[in-house]
Parts: sequence; structure tokens; C-alpha cells
Amino acid sequence: MIGLRSTALAALPLVLALTLPACGEESMALVQQLRPLNGTTAVGINEKPLLKLRDRVIILAGNRRVVLYDVTKGAKTTVAGEISSEGALLIYGPKATLKSDHDFLLEVQKGAVGGDEYELRDASEQPEEPLSWPLQFRFSTRSAPKVRAAYLEEVKGGQRLTVHFSQNMEPVATGQAVQLLDGVTHQAIPLGAPVWASESTVYLRPSGVLDGTLLYTLKVAVTARSADNTALDGDGDGVAGEAKDNFCVGFSGIQKVVFSRMATKKPSLCP
Repeated sequence: MIGLRSTALAALPLVLALTLPACGEESMALVQQLRPLNGTTAVGINEKPLLKLRDRVIILAGNRRVVLYDVTKGAKTTVAGEISSEGALLIYGPKATLKSDHDFLLEVQKGAVGGDEYELRDASEQPEEPLSWPLQFRFSTRSAPKVRAAYLEEVKGGQRLTVHFSQNMEPVATGQAVQLLDGVTHQAIPLGAPVWASESTVYLRPSGVLDGTLLYTLKVAVTARSADNTALDGDGDGVAGEAKDNFCVGFSGIQKVVFSRMATKKPSLCP
């Protein structure tokens, strides 16, 4: 039996949805803005990584406390560049264009940050996620798309699965590739029509409220495609479209973070 509570929700149309900033008090999170976002792929070779911290927090650049590394194939080679910082804003300007089809890591040591109190969290996206020292943000100039993050949110009338991809996606093939499975029987649980909040973020509504005592699997099949028609790199090895590139992650019906953009949870083998 598929684990759902309540009645089915009406299917949602395949349209772009506008998202507005949340109202309320200013976030105390350390990271307020990040470019490119953590886990992004298909980044341009002329990119200059930007990091903005909370107001009244300063970046004490220098002494190799903020470094951009090339981490392709497990290496960790420093990318020569100039750091410009003003208050809470930092820009890392590589001295040469970034290499194509390479992976990069922007690393910030604890001694690089000073100023007022803050919470060690990343608020550059919602929901906020915890950080740890050293701060590490990854991006890639490879074109292979990945699942960056997934969340289960309580919304008016039920729940919503939010799936963030690492780059712009082709909406029809990708929307059809996202599935919700019963964690035991692996039967598909009906989802409403996908609603794209942006070219890289899709919302899906389960046909009922997920049971908090049961397990589920979010699956994104390798048939998902980026806007440039590149197949999914589900296992994140930089090679897209392999037989093993179906992406799956297990979660419970009350688990808000299904898959973390801060790499606090890893994907699992697909059933």
C-alpha cells in the first residue's frame, strides 16, 4: 500500500512560478549571497566567484585564508588569482580564464572572517543550511547536470517537493523524469504536474500528505536533460548519461531536507 494521507490534490500546470523573498527579520546567517551557487555546473570560464557575508561581518583576506582550488579528478591545485574585499563582500578574480570541464572549490578559513556575531549558516538560498569550517563551495565548468538539493516543504493544502538542479534544465523531459516512490514496495506515488520556479528548480506536489512514519525514495531518472540536451550525471562523477546515472535518495515523510546542497547527505542506489 502506498503511504499517503488525505485525498489527492489537483494536478498543477507546467508553468513558471514566481518566487518572492521571505518576509520577516533579517537573517543572522553568515553567508547571504553566493555566486555561483554551491554545486552549480556549466559555469562560464570567465566566472569570478563572489561571496557576501552578513552585514557588519568583514572578510580579512590574505595569508591564503581564501583560496580557489582546481579539484578535478581528486587534485587540489591552487588557482592563481586576486582577492578583492570590501567589508562583507569578497570577489576572487582568477588571473586566467578557468579551464573548461574542470571542478573547482572556493575555500574560506575561519581566520578570514571577523566582526559581529552570526549563525554559521548559508542563507544564499532557502531553506538555510548549516555550514562548517572551513567554508567550502563547489562549482564546475562541466556541462553535466546534477541534482543539487531537494526539500520537502509544508505548503497550503499539503506538501511540496522542491528539486534544485545544477544548471538550467529542459522542462518536459526533466519533469517526467522526477518520481516519488514508496520506500518499501518501490511503487510510484502520483505527483501533480511539475511547476518550474526557475529554469533550474521544479516544484512537485504529492497526491496526498506523506506519512511521517514511512520511508520514501525521490528518483530522478537519467532521462532528465539540461537545456543544452546533456543527460543527467546522477552519480556526480562528471560523466553524464551512464546507466548508473539514475539519481535516488531516501527520506522519511517528515524529513525537510531530502538531499542537501551542502553535501550533508549522499544519494543512494536506485531500486
